[in-house]
Amino acid sequence: MLNEVLRYHKPDTWDSVSYGQQRYRKVQVFGEEYDKIAGKFTPELRTHVQMIYRVQNPYLYGRYKLKVEQLQLKGQVYEETYYHPIYEDDMNVVMEYNCDFRRYTHASNVQHDGKRPRFYKSAEMAERNFTSSNKALVVVKVVSTDISSSSHCYKAWDTEYYPEYIVVFTH
Repeated sequence: MLNEVLRYHKPDTWDSVSYGQQRYRKVQVFGEEYDKIAGKFTPELRTHVQMIYRVQNPYLYGRYKLKVEQLQLKGQVYEETYYHPIYEDDMNVVMEYNCDFRRYTHASNVQHDGKRPRFYKSAEMAERNFTSSNKALVVVKVVSTDISSSSHCYKAWDTEYYPEYIVVFTH
C-alpha cells in the first residue's frame, strides 16, 4: 500500500533511495530547497540556521496522505505549515515516531498540552518559547477542515500532521 501512495504522492524533493534505514536527508546548503525553508524565518533567526534535514519516512507520510484524502471526502481541507520545537537529541524520535513527545529525552510543556503535541504558527514563537541552547525546529505540515487563526494548535491524531523538515540551530 505504501508503494502505491509513494507512486502517486511522493514529494518531488525526495531522493529515490531505499527508505529502510535512513529516514532523513541533509538539504544542500544554498540550494533551492534550502532557501525555500530558511526563507520562512525572519532574517535574525535565519542567521542561526546550522543545518536542515528533510524527513523521508514513507510510513508516516503515507498515513498523513491517507488522512488528507479521508478528510477531503467530507469537504474542504486545508494544509498549513506549523513549527514544533525539539531538543536536537530528539531528531531521530521525530523522524521515526512523528513528534511523539512521550519518547523525547526531555519533554517540555512548550512541546505539548496533555496528550497532544503543540504546534506553533510562527517559527519565531516556537523558537522563542523553547529556551534550550540545544534546539531544533520541526517544520510540520498540518491538515485540518478549517483555517486556524490561533497562534498554535494541538492535534490528537498523529495522522493529521507530518514532519517535513528539521532545522538545527547554532548553539
